[in-house]
Order: sequence, then C-alpha cells, then structure tokens
Amino acid sequence: PRLTTRGPLAGVRILDLGTILAGPYAGALLAELGADVVKVETPAGDPFREPGFVFNRGQRGLAIDLSAPDGREAFYALVRGADAVVENSRLGVVERLKIDYATLAQINPGIVTMSVNGFGEQGPLAARPGFDPVLQAMSGMMSAQGGDSDPVLFTIPVNDIAAATLSVLGVCLGLFHRNATGVGQRVWTSLTGCATLLQSGELV
Repeated sequence: PRLTTRGPLAGVRILDLGTILAGPYAGALLAELGADVVKVETPAGDPFREPGFVFNRGQRGLAIDLSAPDGREAFYALVRGADAVVENSRLGVVERLKIDYATLAQINPGIVTMSVNGFGEQGPLAARPGFDPVLQAMSGMMSAQGGDSDPVLFTIPVNDIAAATLSVLGVCLGLFHRNATGVGQRVWTSLTGCATLLQSGELV
C-alpha cells in the first residue's frame, strides 16, 4: 500500500525498474514524498525480495517481461502516463531492452529517466556490475574505516543508500526542469560517484 497520498510529489507517477537496493530504495523514498510509485519487476521477481525487505515499501507491484515484445509494449503503455522512470541496470541493458531514454522520450517527451550504475558512464570499468561492498573496497572506504588495522566493511550499504538519495534529488530536479521547459531529460549517478562524494573531505 502507498504510505501517503499527500506530499510534494502527490500526483506524480514513477515507474521503478530498480533491483536489489539502490533503485528500489529510491522508489520507496519517492513514495514517501507522495508519488505514486509502481515497481516493475521480472516475472521471477526482484532477486533481493524477501519478507520484511523494507526497500520496496510504499510501492505498487507489477510483473512484466521486458525482453518480450508484448511485455515491452505493456511497459510503453505505462510510460505514456508516467512522469519518471528509475533504474539501476548495468550500462547498456536499457538500450538492449529498448527502454532507454531516447526510446521512451519518443513515447512521452516529458519523461524523466534516472539511472544508477556501478562505475559511471565512461572508462574501462563502466560496463561492469556494481556491488556496494566492492565499491567500499575499491574506493578506499574500508581502509579509511580500518585505520591502521584491517579494512572494515560498513554493514550498512552506504553507497547504495547514498545513490538512492541522490536519485530522488535527480528525479526532482528533472521534474522541475520538465515543468519549466515541457521537456524531460536523462539523469544518472553511480556508486563510484557516491563513494567519492561520501569521502570528499578525506580525499581533499
């Protein structure tokens, strides 16, 4: 059930294609701000879904096979009535499924898409999947927490949580731009960017 029908995003519809944590938690936060969030999952379901998993809260659920032509057309029908789409796929997946911003903007010119990936949009690691503990290790976050001792893993997935929070900001800014210009846009962030942001003081 939705948590609220009020809030600054009341009347806004979000399609959440997110899996595991960063995407679904962004959807949950958007729902808490009043948006009508529909979590679109594969027929098998989000691999991280389990009883008590709170990161899907406040969202309605729908199963669609986006790899099938009929499923893709069903998703396009949803896009016509949506304001934003959130996803955290590996780089290139949405293009392969034909649900990338360029395709969706032809269906709904006002659509805002928010993408989260592991390693950004360019560079030798861009196409690799991202996983919060891996980013904690690669970014030096674990070493910073360990001090002179062994590296320490944050048990809270800090990069995923930060990425979800930045995604909400990105969606809101995209909608603000759309309301001012009538045109949507694609917004993106990465777990690497979040790891850098969270350590910016130490890095400087």
